Amino acid sequence: MNLTSTLRSLLPLAILLSNCGGAGVDGEFSCPLRPVLIREPSLNEPAYCQNFSSTLVMKDRMGQQVHQFSAGEMISFESAVTNNSANAVTITKTDGCPQVSFEVYSTAGNPNIVWGSSDGIACTQALEPVTFASGETKIFSGEWDQTFCGNTQTPPGQYRVRTLDSTECWARIEHEVTLTLQ
Repeated sequence: MNLTSTLRSLLPLAILLSNCGGAGVDGEFSCPLRPVLIREPSLNEPAYCQNFSSTLVMKDRMGQQVHQFSAGEMISFESAVTNNSANAVTITKTDGCPQVSFEVYSTAGNPNIVWGSSDGIACTQALEPVTFASGETKIFSGEWDQTFCGNTQTPPGQYRVRTLDSTECWARIEHEVTLTLQ
């Protein structure tokens, strides 16, 4: 068997493996998952972006801030974005999606997105200004029922949660924390 015929015989296996989308905790994911995209901050960030800060908290079904959750428990995410300047600041959303969305991704092996709050939302290309008054904090929230690929329970393990911001100040607004599913 020459190299060409060997590669041809492995092609169906490679296609099958590529359609699996990678594995989460201990290889337990069986549907296609998206890889985590890492964005690098721009050196051209507008100066007014330095006025923003953010936090990300996770809450259990009782509204308590926690980092560990029981299987199947609803998880609430809250991102607080604050304009710390003495003046109102207007930033611009670059698409029609929510300004802040949430993603949960696996930490084992190659990081893959397990869930995103904007999954299934068709976003427009419209630019939309968002004004923050001096000292104003806007709260963005989302909920996750710990399922992926439809209604499959996400396996126990550690995951990362991050906020994604759709404005030019994303590098100041995005935040990331770890959660544990038991």
